Amino acid sequence: MKFFLLSLCLFTQFSHAAEETIVIRSSSEDSEIAKIPQQLMATFVDQKFKMISVSKNIYNLKVLNLRCDYHSRDALYPDYFNGGLPKVNCYVNADLEMGGKGTPVEESRYLLSLINLIEKKFDTYYTDCAMGGKCMSFIQKIDCTSDMNQDEMNKAFTCTLTSRSE
Repeated sequence: MKFFLLSLCLFTQFSHAAEETIVIRSSSEDSEIAKIPQQLMATFVDQKFKMISVSKNIYNLKVLNLRCDYHSRDALYPDYFNGGLPKVNCYVNADLEMGGKGTPVEESRYLLSLINLIEKKFDTYYTDCAMGGKCMSFIQKIDCTSDMNQDEMNKAFTCTLTSRSE
């Protein structure tokens, strides 16, 4: 009976969850938004993530389950040397839980700043915070494309971000 109730609760939880998709183009009129696709792709390519050639001069990059953990250390100030300095770690192929498994990613602070900018500009939320200054951001899929056949670079980059929302 307990298993049945637990299964019913989980089914209800996931049936209400829907995917939220945001498409970000380098051709956006907002200059801050226009930079995001190129910056996202560059951040991952610089870390040796593989771009796949889709066709002549068109490349695709996919990143799954990006999670960034943020921990404020404000409460430690002034008693510890790192008091007041936030800790940020990002992971790909990550579990959806703070401190869970995943492959570490460099440029964590920069990625988190991009996530925060996306949240601000698109009025969406990838971040959830708890007491004690702990926050976690999670994006289920980042799918970026660069089309080098375009005449102008400001039309060449597109990223689609997908996450579950409730």
